[in-house]
Amino acid sequence: MGPIPSGVGPPRYFLNLYIPSYTPSLSTLMESRKPDSQAIGKPSIRLVAQPDENMPEALKEMKVVQAASTQVTTLFSAKATPVAVLAPLRDHPFAHIVCHGIL
Repeated sequence: MGPIPSGVGPPRYFLNLYIPSYTPSLSTLMESRKPDSQAIGKPSIRLVAQPDENMPEALKEMKVVQAASTQVTTLFSAKATPVAVLAPLRDHPFAHIVCHGIL
């Protein structure tokens, strides 16, 4: 995602700011955050989605994340601008992004 305008230098890209990681499922990732298998509170998730007609399963994927037993804050379609995504990203330990992308 990017370039992201910056008031303190040249534009940056998402990968310059955050380290993406991949996991087989959201449940697996949430379980991995529990020390000694005891819950430490439910983490919040930032869900960002920009689905289109070439992503037939995107809405199902969004509903699965939204059904997780934790707080999910969703940005959808045109509201999922780079500024809107990045501004509160630090408030959520997890982000799930449903869109086309190039690494």
